[in-house]
Amino acid sequence: REVLLARQELLGRDHPQTLRSQLNLGAMLASNDEVGEARSITRECFEARLRVLGPDHPDVYTAAQNLADFEIIAGDHAEGLRLARLVLSERSR
Repeated sequence: REVLLARQELLGRDHPQTLRSQLNLGAMLASNDEVGEARSITRECFEARLRVLGPDHPDVYTAAQNLADFEIIAGDHAEGLRLARLVLSERSR
């Protein structure tokens, strides 16, 4: 969390390195069974990457895949499946 906060202050919330730290924090939280917070942080990262990098950038779909996994773990299978299909569709283009 400290790394993310420092990067947000130094580089800005939408800088690619800040967004990478945000995605890493989400993964770390999920591995510590803090899936609710992981979902929230990863969704923010996904939406920011989509806005900043655009729909054709592969980093957008790395965040979407992580979010899909966290949604399924949390029991929202419909949202997880929707996101997984989005990732599959984009990566098979």
